Amino acid sequence: MKAKSQQHYLAHGPVMNERGPLVAAVAALAFGLLVSVLATPYGLGVTPDSVIYLHAADSLRHGTGFCVPAYDGTPQPLTHYPPLYPGTIALVSHFGLDLMSAARAISLMLSAANITAVMVATYFF
Repeated sequence: MKAKSQQHYLAHGPVMNERGPLVAAVAALAFGLLVSVLATPYGLGVTPDSVIYLHAADSLRHGTGFCVPAYDGTPQPLTHYPPLYPGTIALVSHFGLDLMSAARAISLMLSAANITAVMVATYFF
């Protein structure tokens, strides 16, 4: 009997439960989100580009469009940065979050989407 199971293993490889890939994907997703949350206990790191995105999101949230302050403090249109990220921050902040918390939530959602995409690509390709 043992020889037959060894022959089956050599011919077909290890038998995996049908839920195995799903469990692995959920575990990887949970681990990735946990690492992201633990790596940023005080929020996201703020760079000069981040300040521009947060200013543009705040401007959009207050109804003045995609504007950032110029050197003299007057608002100028956001022209050198893509508008989707600050637009998404402004949208998420309408659900009661401040801009930094909205940016962190978006970062966690994108991390989850990235981990999920890697798991799907690994499983199917």
